[in-house]
Amino acid sequence: MKQDVRVLIAKRAAMELQKDWVVNLVTGIPALVADFIDESKNIYFQAENGFLGVGAASPPDKIDPYMVNAASICCEIVPGGSFFDSAASFMMIRGGRLNATILGSMQVSQTGDFANWTLPGKDMLGMGGALDLACGNIKPVIITMQHVSAKGEAKILAECTIPLTGRGVVDTLITEFAVFYFRNGRMFLEEINPEVSLEELKRMTPAEYEVSRELKSMEVK
Repeated sequence: MKQDVRVLIAKRAAMELQKDWVVNLVTGIPALVADFIDESKNIYFQAENGFLGVGAASPPDKIDPYMVNAASICCEIVPGGSFFDSAASFMMIRGGRLNATILGSMQVSQTGDFANWTLPGKDMLGMGGALDLACGNIKPVIITMQHVSAKGEAKILAECTIPLTGRGVVDTLITEFAVFYFRNGRMFLEEINPEVSLEELKRMTPAEYEVSRELKSMEVK
């Protein structure tokens, strides 16, 4: 892989976003997406900590410790951006006022379930806003994650094996090796990284999926 896989995934996710959308970004890979947006798209990013107009990460010489996104990364604010309390933030989320959300995950199933908030036996602070984002009438729900775990374990499965965050809500899954779309509870491979073959991808992906008749080479601008 020629570039950092997290950056590659974030760049590809940025290509999914359309002009004038309002989009929620959470911690992890999704928080990187704001760094790779074409300014002509006029996209506004919302952070659940009460921030509309999230910009790219602040350069080291312009850090404002009070200007942070949901990932606690110091960031810029775009012209026209605003701040508000958590009640207003979650009213936007639960009321379906956003055009898309980009989330990370630990597992995704072939029917569009995903699990990203806890691991059995480990202490966790809670699911944060993930459940609200998954079930808040926001479409599309875009999942960004590395294809396998750091231990080499499969993360795209027939069924998730850890507690779910959302059932059947994933619209798009983007990894460093592939882009999958979900339609009517079925999973479709739409793009594949040219550095891997279909056979290699399948070995890493226990989930059942269909290969699109219009399968494309995964491109990142």
